[in-house]
Amino acid sequence: GKRLRPDELRTIVLLEGDYNQCLKLIFGKRMMRNSEFAPDYPASQFGSKRGSRSIEAVRLKRMSLDMIRLYRKPATIITTDLHSCYDRIVHSVGALSARRNGVQPEPIRMMVDTLQHSENTIRTGFGDSDRAHYSTPERPYHGTGQGSGASPAIWFAITIVLIEALMQEQIGTFLTLAMSLQLIRFPAILFVDDTDFVVTGQSENEDAVSVRLQSQRTLLLWSALLHATGGSLRPEKCRWSLIDFRWKAGKPVYQSTQDAPGSLMAYNSDRRMEIVRRIEPHQDVEILGVLMNAIGTDKGEFERTTKDVESWNERIMQGSMYKQAATTALKSTIYRTVCYRLPATQFSKPQCDHITFKLHCNILSKMGINRRLPNPYRYAPPSHNGLGLMDVRLEQFISHAMELVL
Repeated sequence: GKRLRPDELRTIVLLEGDYNQCLKLIFGKRMMRNSEFAPDYPASQFGSKRGSRSIEAVRLKRMSLDMIRLYRKPATIITTDLHSCYDRIVHSVGALSARRNGVQPEPIRMMVDTLQHSENTIRTGFGDSDRAHYSTPERPYHGTGQGSGASPAIWFAITIVLIEALMQEQIGTFLTLAMSLQLIRFPAILFVDDTDFVVTGQSENEDAVSVRLQSQRTLLLWSALLHATGGSLRPEKCRWSLIDFRWKAGKPVYQSTQDAPGSLMAYNSDRRMEIVRRIEPHQDVEILGVLMNAIGTDKGEFERTTKDVESWNERIMQGSMYKQAATTALKSTIYRTVCYRLPATQFSKPQCDHITFKLHCNILSKMGINRRLPNPYRYAPPSHNGLGLMDVRLEQFISHAMELVL
C-alpha cells in the first residue's frame, strides 16, 4: 500500500491517567456545563456538545442547499480543512477562552504549566525513545494535545469567539422561510474543526459575482481568525463550488466552471496564498461521512452505500457463524452504517428497495431463515411474530420525521 510520511501521521498525546481525568472533570464537564447556559452558546457548532450528532451538521447543510435551489439564489459552498487544531492552540488564547466560560485561573495554570514543562518522548512498538524534547522559553510548545481531556472543550470555547466574529462581519447564510418570512442566519456549519460555509447574498439583488467576492472575504477572515488562535487552513484539502443558474428554454440550468469562471484563495500555514480547488456543482464531496453535491442528487451516496453493503455481504459469506451471531452482526455493523446516512439522504423508492434487498439477500440464510420469507414477516417487530429487520425506505422516512420533531 501507500507509504505514509511522518508528517501525515496523527500525533496522539498520552498523558498521566489521573491528570487527564482531572482535565476531563474541570474542562470537559464543568466548563461545558457553564457554556450550555451562556447566551452565546453556538447552535452551528455540532461538535463536543452534549446531545449533538455529526449527522445534524450534514442535515443542516443539505436543507440549506435545498432552500437555495428552491429560491434559485446564487451561493457558494466552501469546505475547509484545518491542520491539527488541538496541537496548534496558543496557550494564551485557550486560557482566555476557558476563563470566559467560567474556569478559574488555578486549573488553567495547572494545565499550561504542565504542558510547558513536560518531558516528551516518542512511544513506538519497540518501547519509548531514549531522547526527549522539551519546551523552552525561546521556543515554547503550544497546543493542548490530541488525547487530552481538555482539548475538545477548549477548542469549543475558542470556536464560540470565532463564530461571534463571523456574525459581526455579516458573513454566512441568509435565508427567509416561505411561510413565516423569518430570516434564518448562521455563519458556518462546524463539527469540531470541520467547517463548511454556505455563503449567500444578504439581499435578493446580489448576483454571483458579489457572492464570490463575499466568499473570498469569508475565506480570508477565517484564515486570519485561525492564525490568531494558532490554527491554520490546508488549502490543498479545501474545496469550493459556485451555485448559479441560467435560464434555458424556461428551465433553470446550473452554471458550470466555464460558464462562470472565478477562483478563491486562502492562506496556508506559512501565510502564503494558495488557490483553493474548485469543483462543479454536480461533483460529490464527502461531508462527515456522507457524499453530497450542490444539485441535491444522491447518486454518488447511493452507489457508495450499495458498494458498502455488497462488501459486507462478501465478508459475511466467506466465514461461518452461529445464527445468533448473524443477527448481531447485521444489526450492530451494516445497519448502523446505513442508518447514520439516512437523515441526510433522499433515496427514491427503487433505491431504498435495492439497498434493502442487498442487506438481506445473504444474511437470512446465515440466520437460518428462508430467503423467500414474505416482507411483512421480515419487517414486523418481534412482538408481532416478525424478525424486526430494517426497511430502508421506512427508516429514512422516520429519520426525517424525527429530525424535524426534535
